[in-house]
Order: sequence, then C-alpha cells, then structure tokens
Amino acid sequence: MEGAVKTGVFLLMLWTGRAGAESPVVPSLAASVPAVVSPTEAVFRISAPEREQWVWNLGRPGVREFGWVVEVSTPAGVRWLGVQIWHEEGGVPTKGPLSALVATAEVGVWPATDSRGPPLAGMPVAAEVQGSEIVLRVTDPAALESLFASRPATVRFVSHRGHGPQPDQSFTRSRSRTIHLVYRH
Repeated sequence: MEGAVKTGVFLLMLWTGRAGAESPVVPSLAASVPAVVSPTEAVFRISAPEREQWVWNLGRPGVREFGWVVEVSTPAGVRWLGVQIWHEEGGVPTKGPLSALVATAEVGVWPATDSRGPPLAGMPVAAEVQGSEIVLRVTDPAALESLFASRPATVRFVSHRGHGPQPDQSFTRSRSRTIHLVYRH
C-alpha cells in the first residue's frame, strides 16, 4: 500500500510539473489536462457536445447562439477568452460540423461584463477543433502576462447556447464548471 501511495504522489507531482525539470511528462497525460499555463502559452480544452451536424444562424439576429469561453479573474477584472457565435443580421441558417461553426466565431478576450462588444485589442487567442473539443491557445506574451501573472488557481469553463432548433424558438442556457489550472515551468 505504501508503494502505491508513493507512486500516486510521484504521478501527481509529475502531472503538475513539480517532480523536477529532468522528469519526463507523459504525453497522453499532458494532452488530457484541460487547463495548462506555461511561460510561453496557455492551452484550454473545452468539451462540446458530440453532433454530426450543428445548425446556426437561427432565431433573431444579435443573439449569441453558441459560446465556449474560459472565465479568468485578473487584477483588471474578470475576463472571458474563447469563441462566441452570434446570429449576424442577414445570416442564413447553416448546417455543418463543429469545425465549420467555430470557423465563423468571434475569437478573443472580452471583459465578462461586456461580452457583446468587440474583443479587447492586443489579446490574441487561437481556436481550433480537435475531435469534440475546442482548443483555445494564448501565446502572446503580453496577453499571458495580463491574464495569468496573478496565477489564479482556477478558471471557469462556460458554455452558452442561445436558440432553439427552429427559427421561431428562443432560449438561453449557460453551463459552467470550475477547472484547476496546472502551471508548467
């Protein structure tokens, strides 16, 4: 039993980057961590529901139809980084895979109190789809400093859905979960 505890502690230290610089990181374990911040990048993996086809540009223009964001508390206030899909004026109902939906998204960082406005300047975020996950990356040094210099222990993943399956149906639903950040050196 004692050996199992030592092995578990070592794996936890390895996973959190505390086992020493010379310790190898198991790639499959690193890929499964949903929120990792290092000196050169922050990577977030947000699960999306598995669907063959997504439908967007339904309902009323100006409504946020989908969003996958990471809520971060910073000294400047709470920020959302991620993707938001708004029904644009004149938008035609569209079907496609998650990658096509995310390709239409507004990607960036917003004050949580004003997510309808344009993203903050100088805070680039990249978004891509890997399987049924939306992977968000922040690599800009100034953005990393602004968002993570205070080393928050947790972030919240927030998913939004804001329309029904038919154009005349409307609802808004948000779901969130708290995620512990893993800091790598």
